[in-house]
Amino acid sequence: MSERGAVLIVGDDQATCETLSDFLTSAHHTVHVVTSAPEAITELQNRPYDIVVLDALMAGETGLDLVARIKAVDFRLQVIALMDIGAGEAAVRAISQGASSYLLRPVRLAALLNRVATALHTRSFFRSLQEPVSDPERRPDLVRGLEIAEKLFQFDRELVSILDYHLVVESVLRSALSIAEADMTAFLMIRDRVVSIVVNVKEDSPLASRQAVFARMTSKWDSWGGNSLHLDDVLWSGLEEDALGSTREASVYPIVVQDVLVGAIGAFATGRRSLDPRADVLVPIIASRAEIVIENAFLHEHTKILATTDPLTGLLNRRVFREGIVREFERSRRLFLNKRPGGDLSVIMLDVDHFKKFNDTYGHQLGDKVLKMVATVLLNVARRATDMVARYGGEEFVVIAPDTTMENARIVAERIRETLQDSVIESEAGPLRVTASFGVASYPRCGAETVEELIEQADEALYAAKRKGRNRVEEAASKNESSTPPTQPQ
Repeated sequence: MSERGAVLIVGDDQATCETLSDFLTSAHHTVHVVTSAPEAITELQNRPYDIVVLDALMAGETGLDLVARIKAVDFRLQVIALMDIGAGEAAVRAISQGASSYLLRPVRLAALLNRVATALHTRSFFRSLQEPVSDPERRPDLVRGLEIAEKLFQFDRELVSILDYHLVVESVLRSALSIAEADMTAFLMIRDRVVSIVVNVKEDSPLASRQAVFARMTSKWDSWGGNSLHLDDVLWSGLEEDALGSTREASVYPIVVQDVLVGAIGAFATGRRSLDPRADVLVPIIASRAEIVIENAFLHEHTKILATTDPLTGLLNRRVFREGIVREFERSRRLFLNKRPGGDLSVIMLDVDHFKKFNDTYGHQLGDKVLKMVATVLLNVARRATDMVARYGGEEFVVIAPDTTMENARIVAERIRETLQDSVIESEAGPLRVTASFGVASYPRCGAETVEELIEQADEALYAAKRKGRNRVEEAASKNESSTPPTQPQ
């Protein structure tokens, strides 16, 4: 049976408070509800509680303002804040004020139960460090506990500054290895339907097999509410396929982000040493910290994607194209002036032929399908890691091709053109074919002195292709490459 705790619910939404109270009471927790900040402070001063579930949108004094006052009554109190979807900065503020975690509305009761269990683990651990120790034999255990507390604080400080998901995983695995005194740690994550397990191993520790790690990591997956996982579907990192050892001990805890089960973290003993006796308390504490930072990393990635991509096609947007072309032009110009290889920079611009007719005849929905198909073709053909593909505006697209001569850029443009004309869009009127016109300009061959000139020359070549009958590639006129070097880009 899970640990039982005393929970104070603070909120002025009667229906929400009653639902949460009934659910936590049915899970054998002791629950009390208050509806205002003054009542909450008085209640906490007069009775012992483990956890405060706090509505961050209470009328009057906001829940966020109340977090710090609650922690001032007892810094060990675990505060779970209820936030609206899209809380963003408010959620970060709640954590900085001292909240241990937060939940998004509508609250999933299973996620609430998980947060409460984690909060009780954390509360129990920090309480144990304050218990008087009269037995000399227990003092080393207390010293070890204080060392763990310091590592947890260091872990918190490290995580706060990390926004990259992969760096979060590295930090979590490294910290869990030390805090739980493990031989191995593993991080299971499901993103975009891809299941991955990243493993970290203490130096000179025996390796458990992938099968053994997978079995431990997923042994409670169904009870946590997850769908069935299969060993053959996992992408592994940090653990070779030929590892054959076993896990003597394990402590595994779920990772829940935005109220959805997305993974798990595990600590394993594979050699002679045992895990820290408090591993089953420590791993949930690490998991709870990881959940918040992983969510922040996901939100950061999502925000970054929204800010840099075109929402319809998923290609880079015009602003990012502009930043990229300026950067690459500066690089090419520098190489050209220093007479070093790699200074060629090509721009391919294309415009879908008769696009207005698609929209007027078949509707904007089909027009959107055309634009998405063009984007897919571009990504499949211009697939070098250095290429940038962007939606320039409307039905116009652009490819930045660094270290690419005019001749090679024309080859790429022809491949795109041919692939497009061979592609089919299904419509109510039957299969339709799409073509596009292309203009190619290449620095330094075209003699452009600024970024604007390079883009303009590609655009002029594009409209020359339109005038000459469409569905063709035209090149910008070449100029004497030995002429005065181009000036600094604007």
